[in-house]
Amino acid sequence: MTKGVGARDTVPVPDTLPPPRRALTDVVRSSLEARILNGSLPPGTRLNEAALAADLGVSRGPVREALRALEQTGLVEGEVHRGMRVRVLEAEDVAEVYDMRALLNGFACARLALRATPALLAPLHGFVVAMEAETDAEAYYTLNLDFHAAIFAAAGHRRVAAAYDAALREGWRARRESLVAVGNRQDSNAEHAACMAAIAAGDAAEARRLGEDHVLAGKRRWLALLAG
Repeated sequence: MTKGVGARDTVPVPDTLPPPRRALTDVVRSSLEARILNGSLPPGTRLNEAALAADLGVSRGPVREALRALEQTGLVEGEVHRGMRVRVLEAEDVAEVYDMRALLNGFACARLALRATPALLAPLHGFVVAMEAETDAEAYYTLNLDFHAAIFAAAGHRRVAAAYDAALREGWRARRESLVAVGNRQDSNAEHAACMAAIAAGDAAEARRLGEDHVLAGKRRWLALLAG
């Protein structure tokens, strides 16, 4: 007769358990995404699974799954018989991303104008003030990202926010480079202030117009940068 597990029997449990595969994949994905977005892995970089796995201290499986997930977001792309690389966007693609962001940003600004409260607006005004005082391009870029993320969070439309985030990840490089020049940062933040004034006044139509115009102005700054 096979002895069953009784009340006095114990099953040894290790002090630590390996992280679930999905959690590890998410960690790897976040790490690779951060490297792409901060420029450590620039567009066109070949993504060797074995090298990345060794660098991150994981097996190739989570790296492979993370790269597939990043491919779905548009940050990396696969090539037949050549593996993955950081995606290179053509100028036409970047221009389309700007156009889509403009529509989404206008929608979010208009929606926020209809539901704004002092509590919702206070942190947004704080971002504008902080960007006005910031002299470092990299720090301004981070504040800019946080400001727009806060606009969409306050607007309270999850699907639109997700669509904007996806578009932002595709066109991140153009936006970042267009904000290096001091004059561009100053113009950008003046547009932020104008948007906030319309939102605070509850003028949804004006907020939509200014929200769209702000992103399209960013597109013009990027095109001027391309033209040299």
